[in-house]
Amino acid sequence: MTSSRSKLLRATALSTALCGLLLAPAIASAQQADPAGVGAPLWGPHLEVGGKAGTTGRSSTGETTLFVPLFQTFDRLIYTDIRGTFGASGSQEVNAGLGIRQIIDNRWIVGAYGFLDYRRSQYNNHFLQVTLGAELMTEHFNLRANAYLPVGETTHQLASHDTARVGAASITVRGGEERAMRGLDIEAGALTGLSLLGNGRDEFWVHGGGYAFWEDKAETVWGPRVRAEYRMNDVLFEGSRVSLLAEYQYDNPRGSQGFFGARLRLPLQRVIGGEERGTRLTALQRRMTETVVRDVDVVTQAGAFGAEVTGVDARTGATLDNLVVIDPATGDVGQAIGTAAPGQQVFVNGNGTVIEIDDTITLAANQRVAGAFDVRNPLTGRILRVGDTRLHGSDATRDLFAMADDTTLSGFALSGGRTAVASDGASRVTLTDLRISNVAGTGINFQNGSGLTVARVDLSEIAFDTADGFSNFSPEDTEVGVGIRLNRASHVTVEDVTADRVGMGIFANVSQDLTFANVDISNTAKEGLVFHYVHRADLDAVDIAQTTADGAAFVASGEIGYRNSVLTGIGALPSLGVRSGINISSFSGDWSIIVGSESNHGYDFSNLTIDGATNSGMMIMGIRDSSFTDISISNVDIIGIQLMQMLNPSDALRFDNIGIDQAGRAGFWLMGDFENLNGSVSVTGTPEACGRSPFMPASLTQSAGNAFVVNGAEITNANVTSACAPVNNY
Repeated sequence: MTSSRSKLLRATALSTALCGLLLAPAIASAQQADPAGVGAPLWGPHLEVGGKAGTTGRSSTGETTLFVPLFQTFDRLIYTDIRGTFGASGSQEVNAGLGIRQIIDNRWIVGAYGFLDYRRSQYNNHFLQVTLGAELMTEHFNLRANAYLPVGETTHQLASHDTARVGAASITVRGGEERAMRGLDIEAGALTGLSLLGNGRDEFWVHGGGYAFWEDKAETVWGPRVRAEYRMNDVLFEGSRVSLLAEYQYDNPRGSQGFFGARLRLPLQRVIGGEERGTRLTALQRRMTETVVRDVDVVTQAGAFGAEVTGVDARTGATLDNLVVIDPATGDVGQAIGTAAPGQQVFVNGNGTVIEIDDTITLAANQRVAGAFDVRNPLTGRILRVGDTRLHGSDATRDLFAMADDTTLSGFALSGGRTAVASDGASRVTLTDLRISNVAGTGINFQNGSGLTVARVDLSEIAFDTADGFSNFSPEDTEVGVGIRLNRASHVTVEDVTADRVGMGIFANVSQDLTFANVDISNTAKEGLVFHYVHRADLDAVDIAQTTADGAAFVASGEIGYRNSVLTGIGALPSLGVRSGINISSFSGDWSIIVGSESNHGYDFSNLTIDGATNSGMMIMGIRDSSFTDISISNVDIIGIQLMQMLNPSDALRFDNIGIDQAGRAGFWLMGDFENLNGSVSVTGTPEACGRSPFMPASLTQSAGNAFVVNGAEITNANVTSACAPVNNY
């Protein structure tokens, strides 16, 4: 704020100086306009600087005014008034005015003036206004009135003032706007007899009046205003003035406002090289250069002034009418949802208060239930969040929601209970915009179904301390602590999901056709993610950090794509284990499945970064026909990449542009019999570039056209023993 004020002050001073230079010829001309030929002009230019501190909010202002006579005779003055104003709220204003004053019978001064006003409001909107005013003054009295007429674009859109209203069966919205207001003010003032200096050089003025500003849709602003001004004339030299100001006004809707300020006037006669006056001005003549009194800015009002229209669900495009609106504080939420007709949108309109749920809310087929909406105004296109529904399961043995075919759940904060959202046997289920935390079992448990969509879901504190780790012999028992659990599922899409302090981020078992994008898993008590007997899965930007077990494990799976992801701090949480960034294994101990030719092939991993693991960057066992491209591995405790062949063949594997740095024992490590390895691996900062098991022999059979290179040296069956040193992998 200080910086913006100083910048504006400098800009105002500069503009004032430039105006002075531009107006210098006019000033000189005005000085020569002396038809009586009696000497120097009566009235010269002056500069005023000052400010007012407000008693409410950010209502303080600063102002600089340049007053320049353009033409004058002994009883008439044509002048320009240029001023700049800045407000503590960030508003800025420039006013350029032209006025005329006429002395009548040496008793009265009548005047008229017009201004063109420009304002940049605190909301960074720009307004223009014409101000017209008239005044009547004597030595001891003044009366003035002003009219304020906005011109040009008088209405600007204002997203911060958008509003929404939830009705009995709909959600309506109004667009926020800032509007310039037409207005009038009138004021009368009188000089009192109060003098503190006693030499006739100080004055005390009091003023009273009122104002009104209105606009077709904004609330009318009107009320009284009183102000007082104490002046000390000729303080520094002749023509200078110091004024102390006090002001009070009251209106609706702004309420009471007070201001205290000061103003300094400096004559500019010497600056422009004008002649000094030979005689002092009379009291009435001095009033010819009074500062024009007017409202300091273009009055605007911000509010929800747009037309009220039915909102649109920004996610689906559906018009938000014909809703079943439920107040969760007035009854049984589950029962109220159950009464809604299939296909009708249900809105549980919470206000941020946590509602206790003691039983499972079971959705019927084709029900859509929301706890909040991103509502788009169809006129402005802007989006407003409506609703804040928070449900807490008070029974740790019961799920909060049970899904059915063609159901949608969105916009809730869910906590407590066994599982936040459970689905067993349902298809075409959509879960969006959910915050799930502090459940005893699983965040989302989807099993025996097809067609799940999960988007924009945050998971946290999912049974971190009591989580099940993955068991190769009983994978279906992996349930407690899992953020998203997919068991015997197909056609699943998961995107824009975060999981923090969970037992395991994602677990998929006996599932197929899965897509994951923009998933962030961190601080897991067990693995980051585990796929067991999963086929045709694509993972893009699935980042994993700070796990206690493996970062990502793929067991007896096939046709898995994993790319554009970062894995860090694998096995780095307390209770350190011997863990790998990525663990690919062909072996499953689950006797309910048969691992056949559809598994253990088709891995396509690219553009991965693995930084920090307490065992290996990657452990690969018993797979074929797979490729690994553009992978960076660093700071692993034992091995960069472990390649193992035990029960299943490891054939036709490609490693392109693999970089391994700072592995504890070896960069690339072999155990078993391999065929047709291709590609190149670069190893730095590691004791052995290539290692092999000291307990089980390694062999490499290459067909024509296949070549595998580590640090520029080709590895063949003939030299694998000499090129790869015996190194323990544990």
